[in-house]
Amino acid sequence: VLQALAERNIRLISLKEDIDTMHLSMEDSLRIAWENLSNDFYLRDVSRKTRAGLAESRKRGKLLPSTIPYGYVRDGDRIAVDENTAKVVSRIFNEYVLGSGFSEIARKLVDDHIPNPKGQELWDPNTVRYILENPAYKGTYVSGRKSQKMFKLADVPEEAWIVIPNHHEAIVTDAVYE
Repeated sequence: VLQALAERNIRLISLKEDIDTMHLSMEDSLRIAWENLSNDFYLRDVSRKTRAGLAESRKRGKLLPSTIPYGYVRDGDRIAVDENTAKVVSRIFNEYVLGSGFSEIARKLVDDHIPNPKGQELWDPNTVRYILENPAYKGTYVSGRKSQKMFKLADVPEEAWIVIPNHHEAIVTDAVYE
C-alpha cells in the first residue's frame, strides 16, 4: 500500500501512528506492515468468535429473526401472534387447503381490501406462496439458511440449517401446514 501511494505521489500523514510517508524509514515501513498484519489477524479472530457466538445463540433459539413474519409481532425477546394479521395467515392456509392457488388467494385478498405485509392492498401470488412455505407459521424457527462470505450471501445446505420446532406459538397446525 505504501509503495502504491509513493508511485502516485500521494503523501499520507497519520498523527496517531506518527507516520509521514514523505519521511518514511525502513523501520517505519516494517512497523506499519506488522501493525496491519496484527490488526488483520485480530479482526479475523473477533469475526470468527462473533459468528461462533451467534451460531450458538441460534442453536439455543435465543436469537429472533431480523424480520418478524407477517402474522407475528416482536414481544420483548420472543415472537408472539398478532391476532389481526394471524387471521389473514389462517385464511391463506385454509383457502389453499380447500384448493385455491396462489393467484386466486391473492386476488381474493385484494378484492376484500386486506392489506398485504407491506400495508398495501395489492397482494402478489409470490407473497402468498412465501407465507405457505414458511415453517414459522407452524411454530418452527429456522435459521442459518444463508451464509455471508466476503460480502456475498450464499445458500447453506438444508442439513446445516438450525431448525427448532415449537419455538413460538403456531398460527396453523402441522397438518394444515403440510
